[in-house]
Amino acid sequence: MKRVAVLLLALLVCLTGCGGGEEITIKIEDLADDLLESGAFGETLYQVEADRASLLLGVEVDCPAQIWIGTGATAEELLILDAGDDQEAQTLMEGLEQHVADQTASYASYLPGEVYKLENAILERYGNYVILCVAADAAAAQSVIDGYVK
Repeated sequence: MKRVAVLLLALLVCLTGCGGGEEITIKIEDLADDLLESGAFGETLYQVEADRASLLLGVEVDCPAQIWIGTGATAEELLILDAGDDQEAQTLMEGLEQHVADQTASYASYLPGEVYKLENAILERYGNYVILCVAADAAAAQSVIDGYVK
């Protein structure tokens, strides 16, 4: 019985101590470049500064960021944010979830053919990094992202 308890305790320590994985470090500029060159996007995206993006997206962006948006003729956009801490990353995730919901409702009324991109949007968090990628080819974009985070 003691052996079982010791083994269970050892397993628990391993899972809690080792299970979180390594700290991820992403060069956000490199990831943005690779995504933009991947062929995942159907239109040319243009880089915008974080302060302007805050107005456009309805999300306060006060951290290192790569933000690329289209002309509005498509729903495509790319945001890679390097939040300073866990709380900021969580706040950004919540804001971007609302942004995607708002965009979905907006595009449904005037460009319904774009809604599938929003429904397949990549919105993920890796440590303190938050990524939103709305692309014509979400699978191609996910493949590039996976190369950076796995």
